[in-house]
Amino acid sequence: MFGADAVRCMRRGNGGSALGGHKWWRVYVTETQNPSESFVNIGEVEFRSQIGGQSESVGGVAVASSSYTPYYFPEGAFDGSLLTSSNTWSSNAVTTPPQWIGYEHVAEIDVVEVLIASGYNAGRAPFDFQIQFSDDGEVWETKASFAGEAGWVNYEARVFAL
Repeated sequence: MFGADAVRCMRRGNGGSALGGHKWWRVYVTETQNPSESFVNIGEVEFRSQIGGQSESVGGVAVASSSYTPYYFPEGAFDGSLLTSSNTWSSNAVTTPPQWIGYEHVAEIDVVEVLIASGYNAGRAPFDFQIQFSDDGEVWETKASFAGEAGWVNYEARVFAL
């Protein structure tokens, strides 16, 4: 389950028409701001069904391709806190991108924007990434792709319209 190799690209670029709701959403990071970093660090993720709305990622299950244990589990990136290093997610330190973090929602949602906050090390923030969805947690489709997101600082939040 959650196979990173099971990705089907439906479309590339922003503003596509992956209409309808889906239970599973993820941020699939293919490159970090500093390519010499060996893992990804994200402070917070919010999947939103309304522009400027609240996070829909509550009550479900946070999931990730790997975690730097025992400290930085995926749940830390879905707790609503942007300012503490203990509430972030980091991928396994020996696993280079691509890496991903996502959420299994309690009901299907149609995500229209995503907030991503860098964590305690901005060099490990997403530089190139995709927002993907799934109906089963195994086969993924890309709703939007983003490239060249440079200039992150620690604990900076950015909102990406899909």
